[in-house]
Amino acid sequence: MQNFRFNNLYEIVEHNFKSHPNKTIVYEEDIRINNAKFKEYVDTVASFLIQLDIKPNNKVALIMSNSWQYIVNIFAISKIGAVVVPVNSFFKADEIAYVLNDSKAELLFSSQKFAEETKNLISKTNIKKIVWVDGCPVENEKNINYDSMINQPLQLCSAHTSTT
Repeated sequence: MQNFRFNNLYEIVEHNFKSHPNKTIVYEEDIRINNAKFKEYVDTVASFLIQLDIKPNNKVALIMSNSWQYIVNIFAISKIGAVVVPVNSFFKADEIAYVLNDSKAELLFSSQKFAEETKNLISKTNIKKIVWVDGCPVENEKNINYDSMINQPLQLCSAHTSTT
């Protein structure tokens, strides 16, 4: 049996934070994020997931653009022991619904770019909440404002929730 250095993804975040907190690990356009900030973002999103009652082994789906936020979500989901369900961003609404139902995902992180495909999925799937990561495409909904992470602490708001 092979021994692995880390037991889970979050241990990598902790190790890198302790070893090189100021090392820049994300370069995206004008955005630079070091290990310390990355850990802070992962911990904040993980706390938000716990507030949303996501538990170990629950499934959390992601349909997002390739971005640093996507990576933060993967590590945050893993930190709390939940399961990441990546959804192909080329899928149409019925294909996304199939993946969500088949996986039994309870929460969906969605980029606004995919709002047309995702905004009505609560009534067609096991999804209890949709968390918009870059703006609220549906009136009167709130989101995680990742843009605020760049220059100030992350402020998390409520997510779109099923009314049934």
